[in-house]
Amino acid sequence: MGYIVKTHPDNYIIYVEEGETILEAALKQSYDFPFNCQSGICSTCKGRVLSGDIDYLGVEPEGLEPHEPELGYALFCSASPKSNLVIEVPEINGPENKPIKQLNFTLEKITALSDTVYQVLLNPPENQTLNYLAGQYIMLGNSTGEMRPYSIANNPSGGQHLELHIRHSDDNYFIQQLLEDFKNNKAIPVKGAYGRCIFHYIPTHPIIFMAGGTGFSQSKALIEHIINLDPETPMHLFWVAKTPADLYLSSLATTWVKQLANFKFTPIISNLNEGWVGCTQRIEKAVIDIYPDLSNHVVYASGPQDMVFTALRDFEKCGLEKTLMFSDAFHLV
Repeated sequence: MGYIVKTHPDNYIIYVEEGETILEAALKQSYDFPFNCQSGICSTCKGRVLSGDIDYLGVEPEGLEPHEPELGYALFCSASPKSNLVIEVPEINGPENKPIKQLNFTLEKITALSDTVYQVLLNPPENQTLNYLAGQYIMLGNSTGEMRPYSIANNPSGGQHLELHIRHSDDNYFIQQLLEDFKNNKAIPVKGAYGRCIFHYIPTHPIIFMAGGTGFSQSKALIEHIINLDPETPMHLFWVAKTPADLYLSSLATTWVKQLANFKFTPIISNLNEGWVGCTQRIEKAVIDIYPDLSNHVVYASGPQDMVFTALRDFEKCGLEKTLMFSDAFHLV
């Protein structure tokens, strides 16, 4: 058993096992958390408990003034949750806050996944890497100097290259120039990594992925990362696209269903299609039909902002805790 600790005002999520201190859990999950002595004396890790209960596991918190516990202050190197918590911590940074780098990548391979989507593999300069976490995105440039965001579609353990899923059309001048740059073997500027929609370790909560169109690229990276960590994790991917062809890697999702005991996949088509016999609902309605009670779930959403915010509104009515829905859309408003 464990507890969910939320930080204020940064809205980070830390899962703390029974008998574990908040600091131990934060460091294990790669948070940059203030600490020094780790024995309840120096008060470097001092913060406030805004809601919930803690226990010091028999350790006397000497670093607190006598009046401070009544005001909610606690030493997180020694404090262990006895319930879910909301805490206030100065100077905490999440694992996604790495230095931003810009490197010139080169094309390794480009593959058509459908009539409108390319899979692009890019290689970094020799002896250099771009550090990122599953779920993050980069800014991709072309020779005009313009840059646009693209989710990284591969788990970091998949090698040094970056995998991107890029939608193209004749009137998308950025992509047309990018394809021309690929053809001429030009260096491709890549800047990053960005984004807070990374994996959060909460083993008590099944995971729902919502992907719209090429938003599947972010879901793919997160799913592959979770499979590497624990292939028994309950996951359900909902992927909506305009046409069956736009579900350009549905075969991969089907493979996950066959290989993983706790993985489910619901493909959804939004445009009327005579040959389609599957789901045609709005994606948030499809989720709610299967999961009318979302009070103990985590949701990762990647796609258009209106899709994400509509889902959040409806999911909260079904009991979803707002801070347990993760999407880059929340940070682009």
